[in-house]
Amino acid sequence: MPTGRRGQAAPPAQPGGEAAEASGTATKTGGEAAESAGAAMAGPPGGIRGMRGLPWRVRVARRLGRELPPPRCGVRWVPRLEVPGAEGVTLLTDHYVPLPDQERGTILVRTPYGRGFPWAHLYGVAFAEQGFHVLLQSCRGTGGSTGQFEPFRNEAADGQATVAWLRGQDWFTGRLGTIGASYLGYTQLALAADPPPELKAAVVQVGVHDPAAIVYPGVDDRAAGRRRWR
Repeated sequence: MPTGRRGQAAPPAQPGGEAAEASGTATKTGGEAAESAGAAMAGPPGGIRGMRGLPWRVRVARRLGRELPPPRCGVRWVPRLEVPGAEGVTLLTDHYVPLPDQERGTILVRTPYGRGFPWAHLYGVAFAEQGFHVLLQSCRGTGGSTGQFEPFRNEAADGQATVAWLRGQDWFTGRLGTIGASYLGYTQLALAADPPPELKAAVVQVGVHDPAAIVYPGVDDRAAGRRRWR
């Protein structure tokens, strides 16, 4: 009889399901396997091991982010949702889902810089594991979203279209917040210029509210007859 250790008999063979569970790869039903294929899951409080399947940069950054508070819940990642924007464009959006649903509201991040690192770590996983639904959305013409990217021109309309889409989602509680820096700050201000009733908070981290004043300095002064130049 083969032995695992000297003087000790090897454990008996286990049925397929038990053996798979013991090896850390428990078998799944068809529905569960399909769900796993379409979404990645982060671990419950007390462990980050379940983050297999999320982008590897996000997994590494989260493990290094010891300054973050401990997670309240697990996270499911649903990438590349096709959200309708204005004028018929499609805005690709990654959804970070808290498990179980904590109903703490939704955070929208609209960016032309891609939906991966660092936004997926800083906003996606970090807030979702505290109980918030998080949407990372690529502005039109960027990150796989259709249309043409024209800086500062379409963010208000596309932001409003995204909120209209949110209203039709059964997980949306009617409470919306936004966050982001630089151009991500401008997309928030564009939405807040005509704020939808669902918008409860905006965290603009070093954003610009009047890009025309930067590109064309002094134009408003000339129009007023003051002609002040720097």
